Amino acid sequence: MIKRIIGTSAGKLITALAGFAIIVINAHFIGAAGVGAISLILLGITFINLVSNFIGGPAIVYLLPRFDAFRLLVPSYLWAFLCSSAGAVLLSVSGLISLLYVFDVFWLSFFITVTSVNLTILLAKERFVIYNLLSTLQIIITLTVLLYLVFITGDHSVTAYLYAFYSGIIFSFVISLFAIRKLIHFSDIEELPHVVVTMLKFSPFMQFGSFFQMLNYRLSYYIIERFFGPGLLGVFSVGTQVSESVWIVGRGAATVHYARLSNTNDMNYAKDLTLALMKGVAVVTFFLLFIMVLLPQSVYLFLFGAGFTEARIVVLILAPGMLFTAVTMIISHYFSGVGIPKYSMYGSAVGLVMTLSVGFILIPVLGISGAALTTSLSYFVCMCYLILVFMHKTGAGFNDFKIHQSDLTFLHTALRQRNNPVK
Repeated sequence: MIKRIIGTSAGKLITALAGFAIIVINAHFIGAAGVGAISLILLGITFINLVSNFIGGPAIVYLLPRFDAFRLLVPSYLWAFLCSSAGAVLLSVSGLISLLYVFDVFWLSFFITVTSVNLTILLAKERFVIYNLLSTLQIIITLTVLLYLVFITGDHSVTAYLYAFYSGIIFSFVISLFAIRKLIHFSDIEELPHVVVTMLKFSPFMQFGSFFQMLNYRLSYYIIERFFGPGLLGVFSVGTQVSESVWIVGRGAATVHYARLSNTNDMNYAKDLTLALMKGVAVVTFFLLFIMVLLPQSVYLFLFGAGFTEARIVVLILAPGMLFTAVTMIISHYFSGVGIPKYSMYGSAVGLVMTLSVGFILIPVLGISGAALTTSLSYFVCMCYLILVFMHKTGAGFNDFKIHQSDLTFLHTALRQRNNPVK
């Protein structure tokens, strides 16, 4: 397990570095307004993907040990197509995306969703090597194509980024489909309605939770664009993405943690592993944030250009929220891994209430500083709720959240286990 966490975190580190390079290129050559337009396109795609995952999505990790891959794959693909079609049209009609990009939003949404389904099947089977490889290659190919289009062909438009995105996601889809081919055994489709019903019983809690959390992450984008335009949105987007880079270890640990808990029935083990991972992730994230907040304004000026110097303010205000969410990731994946994802959904809903309560007040007055403060407050109340529920459900006390020497011993032993203690 320790190799899996290291491998997953290393993959996410490479992904983050490549993503950071993409941010720098877009900032310098596409500009703040272009970055703002890209942010809205990606946000629209993300919302479509969240709806698509109501049938399929992360719930597959929990459901795959209980159903064969083919019966999960068929409804997931069909639902992805329907959601991508309807979502692209609705986003265009509502004016949230330009009509110029409606087909791009449709195709990118579809390929992102079905690729995610394929990768989730690999994750459920704990095939972390190919999972990490494909996740990493996807953004590396995107970066490579973007470099070619920007520096060789001289294309400095939003379209250049979209073409690069196409290249990475289609490659990942084709290879991931090839990787799961041996796991797919064509079977009787008469049981598909039962499978869909089961997925709908489990997935909504996870997906509503993801939907609420995404609103916590990105609702500020729409408010900023509404009051200040795409230019300032581009600055806030850059600051947000730089801040979220500290989630590398948290996301890597949470991914492996979820897969491990989905295949064990030992609740004491699940509780202890969650506490140990949460503390470890919190310490590492705090260290990364400490380095990040020390970076001077000149670094942002050098990396992104004169139009993005305010991004440092966003990073400073978001820093506490990044730590809160790193802790929340582990606890949230505990609830999903043991089959009670509704509490993760409730936690995200509590955070969303905070976002709605203060976002429309702070952002029009304080701009991107108000947006960053709103986000950090939302992450804080979400973390507090999930910690309290975790304590209630597991019997953990406040003393269990203190860092002890025994945590390191337990974590070392648990991570070195090749198999789960109870299946």
